[in-house]
Amino acid sequence: MFENTFKVELANLSPDRLVIDKIWSEIQSYYSRSTRYYHNLTHLDNLIDNLVPIKSQIEDWQILIFSVAYHDIIYNTLKKNNEERSAEFAYQRMTQLNFPSLLKDKSLVSR
Repeated sequence: MFENTFKVELANLSPDRLVIDKIWSEIQSYYSRSTRYYHNLTHLDNLIDNLVPIKSQIEDWQILIFSVAYHDIIYNTLKKNNEERSAEFAYQRMTQLNFPSLLKDKSLVSR
């Protein structure tokens, strides 16, 4: 379920199916690693299952979907900087896609 939702939101940023498939494959690869017991694709599906019923109350659905996709993309149980590294990873992908929310907030772009 999350895959479909993510791809729909990504299609709003890029009509290129190759870009969409490449980005999803990257996410899928990270969340499918054998060391993932909780922070995996099932976790992403569970999150979206809980968010869809309140979608109308969410101000920026697109940014929320990207947040879900990247919130734990970097996950190493031996490190304490997973969230920071995941945020940096997300920022790189969003910049590549000229993500509208980044363009609205110049303080994010001037990192």
